[in-house]
Amino acid sequence: MTHDQLKILRLWLPGVFLCVFYSLAGRITGEWSPLFVNLDDIKYSTPALILGCLYYALPLREYSNRRYYDSVNENLRSRLVEISGLTDNKEMYSWNKMRSIFYIIIDNDNSLTIKSRQAYQNGLIWTTVADIRAISALSLVLSIVLLIHKVNNSGVLCAMFMTLVLVSYLFSYLITKRHIRIGNEQLEIIDQAYREKLQNEMAKLDDRHI
Repeated sequence: MTHDQLKILRLWLPGVFLCVFYSLAGRITGEWSPLFVNLDDIKYSTPALILGCLYYALPLREYSNRRYYDSVNENLRSRLVEISGLTDNKEMYSWNKMRSIFYIIIDNDNSLTIKSRQAYQNGLIWTTVADIRAISALSLVLSIVLLIHKVNNSGVLCAMFMTLVLVSYLFSYLITKRHIRIGNEQLEIIDQAYREKLQNEMAKLDDRHI
């Protein structure tokens, strides 16, 4: 999977989930008609694209995945500093500064690039679970409003979306562990084959900090 394909899917999938959840809620409560009769109609629909763009413009994915995202990046950052043999300084060697060094090395080694493709695939599942959690949480709030107004089967919606939110945390934990494992495999190659290059790039950060 290429990075461009990943970006397209990350834009499109949340719109699909929003359409599916809306249609399910309408079918369960009987309060509104589903947007689509079957899932195949949703795939390339205009509503899914519009909703996906709207979701993309909001920081919901970032809020939903922040804790897991930070843990992956901190693992990469701290291990790169460790491999370089330098004393850690989170301000000087922040992930924002270290990220370009990591990808400079990754993009120049075929075995590391293959690992990057694995990371892209796992990353898509990772952010998709975060999207499901964010959209389910919003749907749960709306379901509670329906429950307060005693809408038919609104309790079923609450239970369904609450279950999705809770289960998503387990999946995020497991997928994050796999993401960290893929990162560690890349770091092992960097440690064995690119330590000198890493040290040279880190030295440039030191020079700019002076």
